[in-house]
Amino acid sequence: MKSLLSIIEKLSQQEIGAFRQFISQPKRGGTNKKLELFNSLVKGNRHHSNQTPFEGGKKTSRQSLSQLKKRLKEDLYSFLISQHQVKKNDEKLFLEMDCHKKLYCFKILIDKGIQAPAQHILDEILAIATKYRIQSIYLEALSLKNIYFPLRVDSLETQIQVNSQIDDLKQKISRDFYINRYLSQSLMNLHEDDKCFRKILMDDLPGEEIVRNESTLTSLRQINGLFYQGDFHAAYARLKDMVEDTEQTLSKEAKMQGLVYIELVKSCICIGSIQEAKMWVGKAERILREYECFLCVIMELKFIICLRLSDVKDLQIIIRETRQIKKLGEDDSLTARWSFYSVFLHYQKREFKQVIKSVNSHPIAILKNKSWIIVIKMLELLSIYQLNDVDWLYYKVESLRKIINGMVGKYQRFNQIMNLMKCSLLRPSSSQVDIGDKIERIEEQFPWHPLSNELINFCTCLHQLTKTGRCRLSG
Repeated sequence: MKSLLSIIEKLSQQEIGAFRQFISQPKRGGTNKKLELFNSLVKGNRHHSNQTPFEGGKKTSRQSLSQLKKRLKEDLYSFLISQHQVKKNDEKLFLEMDCHKKLYCFKILIDKGIQAPAQHILDEILAIATKYRIQSIYLEALSLKNIYFPLRVDSLETQIQVNSQIDDLKQKISRDFYINRYLSQSLMNLHEDDKCFRKILMDDLPGEEIVRNESTLTSLRQINGLFYQGDFHAAYARLKDMVEDTEQTLSKEAKMQGLVYIELVKSCICIGSIQEAKMWVGKAERILREYECFLCVIMELKFIICLRLSDVKDLQIIIRETRQIKKLGEDDSLTARWSFYSVFLHYQKREFKQVIKSVNSHPIAILKNKSWIIVIKMLELLSIYQLNDVDWLYYKVESLRKIINGMVGKYQRFNQIMNLMKCSLLRPSSSQVDIGDKIERIEEQFPWHPLSNELINFCTCLHQLTKTGRCRLSG
């Protein structure tokens, strides 16, 4: 009864009237029980009740009533099929429904042995399915043609077309797989830098077969290698060549085209072309705004760009906009990550006490990633340095040393910067030239990665502080 009512409640008044005419043929004894049942169900539905006043006569048994409902439901299905129309602006859906009807007609004709018209119907279906790329219809019609007309020459020719359909489907699967792995690694893991991200991404991909005969994926895989090797200028040049091609060949595949833009943004950040990166990230956002996972990645890149441009106003806007993204609020890891980013905003605004408070807050504590914790603790040290509290800085430096104890080799860059902080505060008479030389040596031995979790170059910040007493956050 519920399924029958659910169909009836979706019928318009015009459809209710048409269906009454559809089942209003005269019956023996002048009684049309299906029509009576339908009218009672319509009346009951208007009163929002699952009960119906229909009794079916004193002699009507429960089994007879059940059979009557089944016949009414079958008539409803037949009526809906015969009356179904699709809006004119959805031509593909209309044609797909038409193909379903023609397949039904084909089976009726073939059962009656009427082969010539049946073959003609299949040819029409195959032509429509090929033109509008309706794969499910195409495969069903092709299968029927090879079963019932196996010796027709054009049947073999048609098989060639399905190979193209299958190749397109394989390409789509490969692209979706690559995009999903890219987004998964971008959002679910806290990488130390882009080099770490690229290595894990390439290890996650099965092999060259995933990108076989797919030029876009082949190029992106090669660009992954260039990012991993640190050859950012070569990656930038390859991506610039790809942009024009993807805008022509992938104009209807927003995700793939947007991914190329995202990679171009990253290459621009790495080579220091921040204004150009801002232009490309805007393009990526325009075509990927409706995809939340992509939007999370885009907002991170926008934050990094504004941080390098020292644009406090835009940084505040980005932080505010991210709070509207549902996915960020539902995932503890992403919530902690954006709490981490917001600390850099406080530092940019010279709110050093707020930096220290935020670093020790609960969202930061759940990061559970030593690399990210060390970076945020280093930002805390820079804030204490700005407050010029020597004793507190000394205590915090020693506390951080305990965190990285036994892993000094891995975190040599931060260890060297901490030593330089202590030296510049405890020995204020140290020459600026000497400090500059030491910073230069740190960068040579342990270079800063522009796409690392060290969102600002701590060496550059420290150098600025020792000269002017304030950090300009230049990358």
